[in-house]
Amino acid sequence: MNNSGCVNKVILAGKITEDPYWLDGGKNKWLCFKLLTTEKRSSAKGETVQEELHQIKVHENCPSLSKIQLQVNDIIYLQGKIQTTAFVDGDNHKRYKTDVIANSIDQWEI
Repeated sequence: MNNSGCVNKVILAGKITEDPYWLDGGKNKWLCFKLLTTEKRSSAKGETVQEELHQIKVHENCPSLSKIQLQVNDIIYLQGKIQTTAFVDGDNHKRYKTDVIANSIDQWEI
């Protein structure tokens, strides 16, 4: 398959659900937190609400981090990409974890 037309881009706006924490990955240090997004849909049957919880990682050198201080309940807008990693759990089963790697974050005042 020719990858020249592929795009891996994520745009999310939502609420931080728990205090961000630093994860030391050896060569890299990441700010990690969970982001809740809410989507409301109206139909003939009424309104439905769908919520998704996303695991976010921000590299310590991301320029956005020098401008903002993130904390629980902040409403943010971010851009980044999806990254899926494989690991073997304690029962020797192969599992996958999907994170959003943010490269730009803005706080929203509401």
